[in-house]
Amino acid sequence: MKRLLAITLTVIMVFLMSVVAFAGELLELDGGIAPKVAAECPYGNGIHDMVRWGSGYLMEGQQGASGNVTHFYGPCYQCQKCYTVMLTEYDAVGYNAFGKYGMASYDQPIIMTGVNIYTKSIKVKTGNTPLQGFSFRNSY
Repeated sequence: MKRLLAITLTVIMVFLMSVVAFAGELLELDGGIAPKVAAECPYGNGIHDMVRWGSGYLMEGQQGASGNVTHFYGPCYQCQKCYTVMLTEYDAVGYNAFGKYGMASYDQPIIMTGVNIYTKSIKVKTGNTPLQGFSFRNSY
C-alpha cells in the first residue's frame, strides 16, 4: 500500500513539474529562423479558428538577446487547425479590438496559461472591424 502511494505521488509530482516547465513556454519569431505564419489557414475554409488560451507578453527583439522591449501583456489566441498563435493588446472576442498584436507559428497546441512571443514585426489594428481571415472565441 505504501509503495502504491509513493508511486502515485511520484507520478503526480512529475506531472506538476512538467506543467510548471511548460508554463513559461516561449515562441520566437524572426529570430534567425523564417516565420511560418500563414496569411490564411491552410486547413478547412481558410479562416483561422482562434481560441483564447490564457495570456502572454509580446516582446520586440530576439529571445535571449539584451535590449528586448516588452510591449504589453495581453490575451493569447491559437488557431485550432494550424496552431498559429496571436497575442493582442485588447480583447478580440466580441469587440474585435486589437491594438498592437503579434503572431507566431507553432506546431502543437499551447497550454492554457498562454505563451510569450518575441518578434520584430509588431502590427497595429485600430477600430473594431473584424480581422479578415480570423474568427475569435473563448475556450469555454
